[in-house]
Amino acid sequence: MKRSRKFKHSSTFYRYLKQSNTRKDDKPLMLQLQRYEPQRGESSSSQNRLLPDDHLVENHTPTMYEFIQDPHDSIIDLDDLGAPLTSDESEHDEDEITTKAQFKDDLRKFGYSINQNRLKELLQLLRSQKEFAYLPKDPRTLLHTPATVNISKLRNGGELWHKPLRETLMTCFSNITQDEEINLQFHVDGLPISKSSTSQLWPILFRIIEAPEIPPQVISVYCGNAKPEDLNEFLLPFVNDLNEILTNGITINSNILQIHIHSFICDSPARSFIKGCVYFNHHKGCTKCTTDGIFFYSSGKHMSFPDINAQLRTDLTFRNRIDEEHHKKRSPLENLPINMVTQFPVADTLHLIDLGICRKLLYGYSFGGFNFRMKWSATEINMISGLLSAANEYMPKEIQRQVRGLSVLRYWKGTEYRAFLLYVGIVILKNHVAEHIYQHFLLLFCAITIFSTNFYEKYYAIADKMLVDFVEKFKIIYGIDSISSNVHNLTHVADDVRQLGALPSISSYPFENHLQDVKRLIRMGRSPLAQVAKRLCERSCISLKDKIKVPQLKNKTSDIHEIGDCHGTFSTLILRTDLMLNSGRKNKYFLNFDNEIIAAVNFTKMNGEFYVYGKKIGGAYQDFFQIPIRSSLLNIYKIDSIEYEDKKLYSIREIKCKFSRQKYLNTSVFIPLIHTLK
Repeated sequence: MKRSRKFKHSSTFYRYLKQSNTRKDDKPLMLQLQRYEPQRGESSSSQNRLLPDDHLVENHTPTMYEFIQDPHDSIIDLDDLGAPLTSDESEHDEDEITTKAQFKDDLRKFGYSINQNRLKELLQLLRSQKEFAYLPKDPRTLLHTPATVNISKLRNGGELWHKPLRETLMTCFSNITQDEEINLQFHVDGLPISKSSTSQLWPILFRIIEAPEIPPQVISVYCGNAKPEDLNEFLLPFVNDLNEILTNGITINSNILQIHIHSFICDSPARSFIKGCVYFNHHKGCTKCTTDGIFFYSSGKHMSFPDINAQLRTDLTFRNRIDEEHHKKRSPLENLPINMVTQFPVADTLHLIDLGICRKLLYGYSFGGFNFRMKWSATEINMISGLLSAANEYMPKEIQRQVRGLSVLRYWKGTEYRAFLLYVGIVILKNHVAEHIYQHFLLLFCAITIFSTNFYEKYYAIADKMLVDFVEKFKIIYGIDSISSNVHNLTHVADDVRQLGALPSISSYPFENHLQDVKRLIRMGRSPLAQVAKRLCERSCISLKDKIKVPQLKNKTSDIHEIGDCHGTFSTLILRTDLMLNSGRKNKYFLNFDNEIIAAVNFTKMNGEFYVYGKKIGGAYQDFFQIPIRSSLLNIYKIDSIEYEDKKLYSIREIKCKFSRQKYLNTSVFIPLIHTLK
């Protein structure tokens, strides 16, 4: 007989319930008792005894899991009820109320992963037990689903929903105890709802620079069969809302939260759209300088921007329309107190570097996009794919996606191109492209590595020169017609980084990930915007996750340690939310401030301090390349033979960065994870 879906789902939730709603002392959360009912086999005298009124205690019924395990757990011996209600029991009642609220909040979060029909069945099942009678019958009550949402109809047939920015910020900073200043970064982009229609969403998102643990939040969402036609209809509600809080700030708990605009992060089409400019493939399409593109008819009919010495645009020249051909319409964003040039960076690592330059190079080598002399043969492609697969064996956990082979290059994600550029490419390309091509690639690698962290800030001027040289040599190697908008924009990366921060701080990766979450809120074809708006309103009722306490030790393997004064042996150490070490081969290598490479064996704690018990790698540390700069300046080393020295303790304060180890012929190359440098 086929098992019902309802029972299958319920049993899954019972296991969740056991983990989230069972006390450490295994005592029931609620016990309800009004009269004593003797068990089978007791004397008739005890059967006639009633519990005195002054001994009636409103305790607690068992948890649902305990009730299922043993229904007799709720029966209590009469002698246990003789004492009056104590202060400890009163505190227990208060704990009960808190536990109920916490469980309800956990259930609400759990409800977002299933549809409302399944959630309704689950609530009915839970309410059949006395312990959970306080839960609502309707899932909309549990999820705080609004009855209606305010959706505006636009003239082109689209719809717009706007959520006041003040409400979101007051939720995020409800616990501040002093005046604070924050910088907001905004993102605008479109995404299709499905492959079978032209319907699309255009959300406006923001994130808080000073609070990276808070995920991007939604301000407005447009929905229609095409992108918004009228910029005023699309952007004015957002602009007016933002201007109000920029002027007045937000008062929370008698404290002032002052707001500033950091930047607007968009891909090239969206950036041109919200600024009211011509698109990137127009001969006046560069948003940073007044270069004049050249249209090539003979080689694929495309625009090239070989001039990299044109005059830079400024906020004044933009607002005064000095270069008339660059403008199409006036944007409502000009009503904001921002710089219309510098606060719209082009140095977005996802679109400019990973899906732009790196993909252009790999497509050219794999599919012959440049010329036949540079195209890899089928044998070389298979060989490189094998090397990519081998590189994944040492890929650290912080690199979220493994790099697939070149046979599926067309399906690579942005993170795969990023991993290739920063951690794999310099090793794999060394023997598979001509020397001058490899030296050209190293210019890009070194410059992007330097601009990706404030740790290398002293090399920013050198990195700027490298990118200019990269573009100049690009014209020589691949042709003057190959300087696309992305290649040209490399010359403006240095200015963006100097004004707005290292490349990760002006990346659209956090926003692009959240866009897919917004899209998944749509569960059927009817009224997609109303669905998105209601789901977002529901989630605004969920409290933000607490920060993970770091550092912390995990996966205990022994209560003792080789070093007698240490307490316990662990196989994993979490240093930050984005940095961990363990004893496995992928995650055990790090560099200390004495520039020694250490392989972690295990982790422990002594006198309240965290330590790595590891072995130093001896031998000579060599530069992997000498041009354009020595690799050791970027903490990249080559070691011919791995020889370990004696084990010793290293304080976590000695850790400079974590390493990714790559094999090159019979040697090992150690490349630092950029975000771990300190």
